[in-house]
Amino acid sequence: MYDKSISFPYIHMVQKIILFLSLLLSLSALAETWKINDDHSEISFKIPYLKITKVNGRFTKFQGEVDIKGTRLSSIKILISTSSIFTGNNIRDGHLKSSDFLKVKEFPHITFISSSVELISPKQYLAKGNLTIKDKTLPHQFQFELSEIIQDTWSFQNRFAKFKGKIKRHDFGINWDKSLSDNQYLIGEEIEISGQFQLQPNNQTTPTHKFMIPDTKFTRAKDRINRGEEIELPPSQPVVHESSLKEKPSPIEPDIQDMVIPGDKPSELDRNLTWWIAFLVLGMFGFMAAIGGAYWIKFKLSLSTNNEYSEEKAMGILSDLLAIALITVYAIAFWFVGWNG
Repeated sequence: MYDKSISFPYIHMVQKIILFLSLLLSLSALAETWKINDDHSEISFKIPYLKITKVNGRFTKFQGEVDIKGTRLSSIKILISTSSIFTGNNIRDGHLKSSDFLKVKEFPHITFISSSVELISPKQYLAKGNLTIKDKTLPHQFQFELSEIIQDTWSFQNRFAKFKGKIKRHDFGINWDKSLSDNQYLIGEEIEISGQFQLQPNNQTTPTHKFMIPDTKFTRAKDRINRGEEIELPPSQPVVHESSLKEKPSPIEPDIQDMVIPGDKPSELDRNLTWWIAFLVLGMFGFMAAIGGAYWIKFKLSLSTNNEYSEEKAMGILSDLLAIALITVYAIAFWFVGWNG
């Protein structure tokens, strides 16, 4: 006979297992948010002018984010500052910001928020959503191409999303124009929009100041070490005893002359922060000493003229030349020791 009291515990166990698996699947399906880094991003547009050529422009200020589930693009949000429109002509830019076009004071932003993102081919997506320009919000779509993850010099993760699309300006109340012959108009109707976004995980953006660090052998070697790569250091010169030189004199090979000997002048890799601080402090004292020496020369020369010293006379000009020469010699020595030594 079927015993219900035995079956119930097993039913509850199966339900718990199904619930746990569902939870794992939902967690694995959570989207990861990637922010737009505008250091290497661009939003550009083109609009026909006089039926033949096109006016090119871009927006310099914008922000946004995309959600990526696994390796697939799932949603997009873009916010553009209308006052950042730039076409390379200040008068034209001012007109585009006016009430004839974007009305930037009344409508400071253009937005696009996706409602669905469809994979149409490998790495190619069709994002459909709502585009808002001025007081008009209309359904629109853009094509996106998403790259694989690329790691930059400083070990930050990057993706790049290229996009393109077209809009009709009259749909959004941008109606200003001038008529031409044959019922033609000065400005075209269709605006081409394109560009690319540098995407990085939330709170993991490559700092802008990283790009300002000088490119030297030292910084390249440091970057390779930070990435766990092996670097080749110059081999140490073998120690040669004086007695062996007397017994077997031989000319020094050119490649040995170029090697860095421990204890000799520091190589670029040996110049750490402490070395640079000490070098700059000593350089500052040296510069003050050079200035003091220049004044001392002028003082001695002024004494030798029996109170007839004048800056405009020969002795004054000579003292200035000697002071300039002293400071120049110091500057050359400072440069040679610090950067060329």
